Amino acid sequence: MLNPQKKVDEPSIIERLHEIIRNMSENQQKMLLSILQDIDSIDRRKHPRKQGQLNVKYEDETGTYNGHIQNISIGGVCIETECPVSVGHIFELTILPPDKMKPMKITGEVVWSRADGFGIRFKKKHESREYVDK
Repeated sequence: MLNPQKKVDEPSIIERLHEIIRNMSENQQKMLLSILQDIDSIDRRKHPRKQGQLNVKYEDETGTYNGHIQNISIGGVCIETECPVSVGHIFELTILPPDKMKPMKITGEVVWSRADGFGIRFKKKHESREYVDK
C-alpha cells in the first residue's frame, strides 16, 4: 500500500540528507553532527536547564582547570572549555556565581566530551537544587 503523504517520484528524506551530507566539507559535517547531538541530548534530558554564563573551576588529582557553564540543571551541567577531558572522568566542580551567592561545590562524572566542552552528570542531584531553583 502506498503512503498518501509521500510522492512516488520524490526522494526520501534520508536519501536527500545523504546527498546533502556527501556534498558538505568535513568541517560542515562535524558542525552538523554537533548540532544533531545537541538536539538528541535535549530530547533525552530529564531535568529542565537554566541557561547562563557562569564561571566554574573543575579539579581532579592532576590539577585545577577553568571553564564556563553554558547551562545547568539539578542533574548536570554543560561546561565550555578548550581543555580535553575523557568520558567517565570524575571532577569536583566549584561553581562561581556572579552575585553574592556562595560558591557551590559538587562532584560529577563526564558523560560526553567534544573539542569545545563536555557534559557532567552530578553524583548527587540534590546538591545543585539550591542554585538551579533561584
